[in-house]
Amino acid sequence: MSILGYLPGENILPDYMKAINYLKLVSDIRGNVEWTYVEKLINYFEINPKVKIKKMSKGMKQKVALITACMHKPKILILDEPTSGLDPLMQEKFLKIIKDFRNKWYNNFFSSHIFSEVEALADKIAIIKSGKIISEIVMKDVKTPYEKVYWVNKVNSYNLIFFK
Repeated sequence: MSILGYLPGENILPDYMKAINYLKLVSDIRGNVEWTYVEKLINYFEINPKVKIKKMSKGMKQKVALITACMHKPKILILDEPTSGLDPLMQEKFLKIIKDFRNKWYNNFFSSHIFSEVEALADKIAIIKSGKIISEIVMKDVKTPYEKVYWVNKVNSYNLIFFK
């Protein structure tokens, strides 16, 4: 689907292919990809696309998967643990480009256990349990300079943080 980009929490890429071949294959299947933009993403994420995926580290594979999710400039981008395997410098680059995407054309939905990522990227947070939203938080309310009271309740092995 041309309006949707998706990055799963666990990437399974074809080990026998070089990254460039994989990216070209996905580009051909989608049919709506501007290849010069893919090349910009390859350079931005600093990958060597001529290396076989099998020889890549987890972080390099994650970067290939990120490019795959973003290459066609989807209107909706769904990311599950997007910085998994990325080193701290690349995590910062990722946050920067996602903010830029959001300002240009993307609506982002992502899951993360790293609060600094959530704080940097999210306007609104939903806590989901068993497929249902059990709580919603607006980030600007969390960031206000007023004194806040926090408490944690353990409910069915979930730690829920409440704000007042």
